[in-house]
Amino acid sequence: MNLKSLDEYEDKFLYYINKWNNELTRYEDTKWFDTDTDWCLQNRYKQYKDWTFLVTDDADEELVAMAAIQDFGNQVYRIQTRVYVNPKFRRRHLAYDKELVNPANIIAKHQVEQVFIYYDTKHIFFSVEYLRRRRNAIALCEKMNNFYDHNWHVPDKLYKTYDKDEKGAWQTVGLYSLVNEPFPLDSITISEWEKKYE
Repeated sequence: MNLKSLDEYEDKFLYYINKWNNELTRYEDTKWFDTDTDWCLQNRYKQYKDWTFLVTDDADEELVAMAAIQDFGNQVYRIQTRVYVNPKFRRRHLAYDKELVNPANIIAKHQVEQVFIYYDTKHIFFSVEYLRRRRNAIALCEKMNNFYDHNWHVPDKLYKTYDKDEKGAWQTVGLYSLVNEPFPLDSITISEWEKKYE
């Protein structure tokens, strides 16, 4: 498999997300590509700092997975923003595999390297929206640390990842700090979140 940038792959990227919007039916697969919504990627993809595309290493260069880098200001960058794996290339079981490198891991490693090289950064993070996925975030941090010699961890709190007062805005983060300074996103304890939204 090969990695491509937006400059190299923009036309094919748009082809695939429009194709998926027309062909896929599961909401979790179509929610970012639905052109009837204001937030569809077709309208917003250029708002992100950078994109990474993992593609097959044949003449077709089929899109395997994709994700963006998002600038949160204050030298904070989120990797794995809008991460999406083509259903054709997803694992067939639900259990999180700690031993095998998957497409999202390949993109995450590349995006960390890109942030180190091109951006003045203090903190890198990824986030998961649902509290039930917290264990997956912890497992991913352990996997990245073991495979790539990184220094990820999952803090005890939830952090605000977009500017709305709703339960989904507060997410579990995997955090990779390069400085001994507090992570600057607004935070809430899990118990505070549960009292407010559950």
